Amino acid sequence: MKNNIKNLFSVVVISGFLAIGLLLSAPGSVISAHAGGGEAPPEGEASTGSEYVELSPLILPIIDSNGLTQTVSLVIAIEVSNSWAASKIESIAPKLQDAYIQDMYGMLSAQSNLKPGGIIQVRELKKRLIRLTRAVAGDDIVDDVLLQVVSQHPI
Repeated sequence: MKNNIKNLFSVVVISGFLAIGLLLSAPGSVISAHAGGGEAPPEGEASTGSEYVELSPLILPIIDSNGLTQTVSLVIAIEVSNSWAASKIESIAPKLQDAYIQDMYGMLSAQSNLKPGGIIQVRELKKRLIRLTRAVAGDDIVDDVLLQVVSQHPI
């Protein structure tokens, strides 16, 4: 009984931090890797560089048969080829984060992509994020998904 109350309290606390973090975090920010900017490049013209849209941090609980065992914090940046694509990513950032949370919450709690000891398989996580991002934003918009921070916190 005491263990169940402790686990429930941990879930409530983590959920509260997650909610506060999502409310207080700024929408995606764009970091340009080139001096150019403006519209999408004209048809047949090459892009002059990449732009990166950093999404708000994600905090996910990992829950197994023993209850809440750890939290995972992620900071994700999406690489696109021009400012038009960066604007599109910024406008759909809430949809992307929703897709990430829905997919990773179940995946991490099922421990299917964790190494022994509960360590995340970062390569597999990145592959999932790329697939999800392209499914939501479109294959022609997203060049890459970059993991800026992956942090695990045992409870």
